[in-house]
Amino acid sequence: MKSATEEINPFIREHKIRVLIKNKDKAIMTTKQLLSGDRIVLHPELGHINTKYLLDTSNKVSIFMTAEMRQIYMNLSGTANKLLRYIEGILRYGDDIVKINPGKFMEEAHIASKTTYYDAIAELCRYGFITPYHKQTYYWINSFVFFNGSRIDKYPNNLELID
Repeated sequence: MKSATEEINPFIREHKIRVLIKNKDKAIMTTKQLLSGDRIVLHPELGHINTKYLLDTSNKVSIFMTAEMRQIYMNLSGTANKLLRYIEGILRYGDDIVKINPGKFMEEAHIASKTTYYDAIAELCRYGFITPYHKQTYYWINSFVFFNGSRIDKYPNNLELID
């Protein structure tokens, strides 16, 4: 029997992951960091290094899972689960506000009743996945539950340094 490292995942065996080679300019900083309140302040940069990295071109969303969240996911109704997957699929990189097109969702999810759609919205709000924005059909997403992009870049003033 082959070891786990020698085996090939059957989902990836026939396919390639599409990536781009990107350039990133990194600032070289001094190693000393000063804590100023809850913000991290770096000393001025010493120079720059241009590095290359691979970027996966597929749209992806990070899901932050705790035991409590796993239980909530297990208790979502089928329609709320579909709506959550729909939101994850349309969430743009770096955004924490999403515009839901009810008609498009209902068509893709094969839902005929607006009441069913609104019940799913209410359920996701009740469990803290989303909350209404001040514009109709727009919602804040809970970036402690899911996010498309870097929360560190999006919320640099809301970081807590831990040891």
